[in-house]
Amino acid sequence: MTLASLTFRTCYGTAVYIKSNLNHTEIWYDMEVTVTVLSHPVANTHVVGIYRSNTGRISQLIEALTHLHKSVLTEPTIAILSFGDLNINLMQETTEQKALDAFLITNREYTQLTN
Repeated sequence: MTLASLTFRTCYGTAVYIKSNLNHTEIWYDMEVTVTVLSHPVANTHVVGIYRSNTGRISQLIEALTHLHKSVLTEPTIAILSFGDLNINLMQETTEQKALDAFLITNREYTQLTN
């Protein structure tokens, strides 16, 4: 295991568990964004877990995601699985929901798997 750390503040409850025989890299960001890079079974798969408290501003989330894409998720062919609790009601059209959709779906070409 290789461990790289970029922490802007301490984490408040995100837990990541992985089988000990899998090679991975962990990178920590503000807002409890955890990136785990798997080399097996599919090489260079990035698993991104995100937690944003309900008091965090959407602009901070977008800024953190932008930084993540500029520093770690730089290759367009990287396999990425992203999940978490963003404290945004995705079923209701709000300013936050629109900003998140614009960033992830429109600008970064992600597909939302859950409805």
